[in-house]
Amino acid sequence: MPGLRPATAEDMAEIKKWPAYAGDFGQLDYTLRENGRLDEFRNRPGTRIYVAETGKKIIGFSMLISRADGNAEFRIAIHPHRLRTGLGRKITLLTLGKGFCELCLGSIRLIVRKNNHSIGWQKGLFTITGHQAL
Repeated sequence: MPGLRPATAEDMAEIKKWPAYAGDFGQLDYTLRENGRLDEFRNRPGTRIYVAETGKKIIGFSMLISRADGNAEFRIAIHPHRLRTGLGRKITLLTLGKGFCELCLGSIRLIVRKNNHSIGWQKGLFTITGHQAL
């Protein structure tokens, strides 16, 4: 099982060096790059960014973005070479544990593109409640 810890500036710099996503995941590559999601949220109040690692290798990261109503948005990315290995589910469970047990959040909403069919809601972790343009 991977470990989950708060991300540092050095971690985020390392993530930005990950190779590009390929195939169906290619559209998600912007998340990792300069001015992508990491940069967009890293200094936003209420945002917690975690890295998942095995040994000393970062294999993914997740974000919980708290809202004023006591709920949060959840985003996740897995290293391009570790996709479709079950790590997304494991990192999701660890992140949900942080959100509900440590941060006492009321609910956590997974933010995902409509055409990304590999995320945990397919496996019963989340309920589809609709979509909105971001």
